Amino acid sequence: MKAPLQEIGRLAVSALSRNVALTSIFSGIMLVTLGMYLVIVLERRMQEEVNSRLEIAAAGLRASLVEKISQQTHLSESFEALIVADDTFVETEFEKLAAILLRDRPEIINIAIAPDLVVSRVYPLEPNQRVIGLNLSEFAGGSTARQALEQDRTLIEGPVTTVQGPTAFITRTPVRLHSAGAPEFWGMVSVVVRSEAILAHALELEHSGYFDIVISQTGREDYVFGDSKPRAEFSFEFPLGINGVDWQVEVAPTQRLLTEVSWEHRAVLIAFSALVVPLVGLLIFYVFHMRIVGNLKTLLSNSINAIDDGFVIYDSQDRFVLCNDAYKRMYEKSADLFVPGTPFSHILQEGVKRGQYTDAIGREEEFIRQRLEAHDAATNTTTQRLPDGTFLKISERKTSDGSRVGFRVDITELEKARAAAEEAFQVKSEFISVLSHELRTPLTVILGYAKVMANVGLLKSAQQLETLLVDEEPDIVAVSEAVDNLLHQVTMYANKMESSGSHLLTLINDLLDYSKIEQGHFQLQLEEFSLKSIVAAVVEDMSDLASEKGVMLIDETQDAALLADKIRFKQVMINLIGNAIKFTDYGSIIVRTSLFEDAIEITVSDTGRGIPHEKLGRIFEAFQQADLSDRRSAGGTGLGLAISRTITEMHGGKLSVTSEVGVGSTFTVRLPLEAESIKEISQSRDQLSRPLVQA
Repeated sequence: MKAPLQEIGRLAVSALSRNVALTSIFSGIMLVTLGMYLVIVLERRMQEEVNSRLEIAAAGLRASLVEKISQQTHLSESFEALIVADDTFVETEFEKLAAILLRDRPEIINIAIAPDLVVSRVYPLEPNQRVIGLNLSEFAGGSTARQALEQDRTLIEGPVTTVQGPTAFITRTPVRLHSAGAPEFWGMVSVVVRSEAILAHALELEHSGYFDIVISQTGREDYVFGDSKPRAEFSFEFPLGINGVDWQVEVAPTQRLLTEVSWEHRAVLIAFSALVVPLVGLLIFYVFHMRIVGNLKTLLSNSINAIDDGFVIYDSQDRFVLCNDAYKRMYEKSADLFVPGTPFSHILQEGVKRGQYTDAIGREEEFIRQRLEAHDAATNTTTQRLPDGTFLKISERKTSDGSRVGFRVDITELEKARAAAEEAFQVKSEFISVLSHELRTPLTVILGYAKVMANVGLLKSAQQLETLLVDEEPDIVAVSEAVDNLLHQVTMYANKMESSGSHLLTLINDLLDYSKIEQGHFQLQLEEFSLKSIVAAVVEDMSDLASEKGVMLIDETQDAALLADKIRFKQVMINLIGNAIKFTDYGSIIVRTSLFEDAIEITVSDTGRGIPHEKLGRIFEAFQQADLSDRRSAGGTGLGLAISRTITEMHGGKLSVTSEVGVGSTFTVRLPLEAESIKEISQSRDQLSRPLVQA
């Protein structure tokens, strides 16, 4: 038995040895092959890594250049808009605004204004006196100014060497004033900005030591940044064309970047090779394989759950594999469907039935078809709205094995900001349209009647008077009547001119007040005065306007001595009573006062159209009215209530409103009242007690 057992043992050992030898040889061949493949893959990955860094750097550089150029363009066009809005801006506000801009943006070298292309103003004046009187159409660098004028748009030239020494970019914006006819050319706005401010990101990339940047004029050998020194074998290039800028931008890797990426990937190869030396490592790898897999699964699960964005994976058969907790929270109504193996189409269709997708309501079949097509393509980025108001950005991509990886990013705040920006732009556009109408109407009246007054001899009444005076024995009575008719007609025209001028002055004052409020220059001049006298004066001034509409304007205020800004308080009363008259077609408007322990209230109540509940929260914002149709029919810029609220709050008070559509509105001015400030005014005035309100 011993011999056979020994033989069996020997054979078993021999077989095991052969298996180990064969396994070792096969493993060695496989490892060598894998090593060679890994070298190729690592080289390719190195190239992809460098390309990826180049693309990221180029994208950042493009975004920075576009942003900086757009900022400079916007700055120049802002001055152009201010000049168009008020051609006296250059004489009154230019230096103040330019000083603020240069203080906040030190990269600006100077800002120049050139009526008829001749520089008349520049800030700062020192050391730029030499440009005063410069004709932009005649000097050597004036081609861009002429092109901007011909193309009627903002253009940028540069870099150029300035008289102060540093190179800079110059923005040229033509200014055209809008009158009753076609726009008329007024002049040019120029803004000079240091080159390093525009090219800041290029400098950062260059200084990092990882990238070489060259920016050249397209089709020319003029270099905006960098030079023509030899580059790496590969680089990333893109064109940039905006506002007269026509550049070719090249981003190339430096030797430092290539070396670092190369060593990073070689380190991986060296680390792998070190594992091959003892073949026993294969056995150790097998022993620990399952443990590593388990740890990786745990790590993967923990990692994807740590992501704030939603994350989901579907396999090559489009069946659910896994998702993180954020994804389940986003799709709460469908969370129970996220079971491994569940087809995406089933999850989608069931989610539509449960109301998971707001965009699907009323168009379920079309939504399912479009969503399945987008999911199958897995190439585009789309936006999706959920029932709770959340907006998600959906990004899906296919992996090499056909699986799909998806991200869901909450962009609700971004969508709100975009909507707010669009609304602000709409409000601005509507305000400009309304303001143009409001300014043009009184100006048209004034200019029309001024033309008539300049040719008074053409009036029929003047001609009749001239005919009577030609007679040798004119009829005195007829002459007197003709003179009266002429004076009546001239007086009527003058009154209309005065009325239109007053309306125009009110609009301009509102704009100036709003500008002061925005700049923080709005100040109060406190003095003690009679509340009753101010309200009575406003009611008397506006009684004719109310009577013309058939509306009764009633003053039921009690007198009180106010310590406030008399002019601004009267302005608030004019705005509130004027608005009540505008939006009241019949009935009455009543002004009352109510005295409380700690405050006094002045209310203006009307029986007008009323304000919809959803509009109440916005009527105190600048440029807002109950609705835009009212703005056309009733007139105004929408600044009155915003200014009135600011004045009231500066006095420590509050302006509020209650309203019901079809019934009317009540605006309430509440001013704080200090007990020690109450006093009585002489009984000779209405026999009333007059509390002192310290606002």
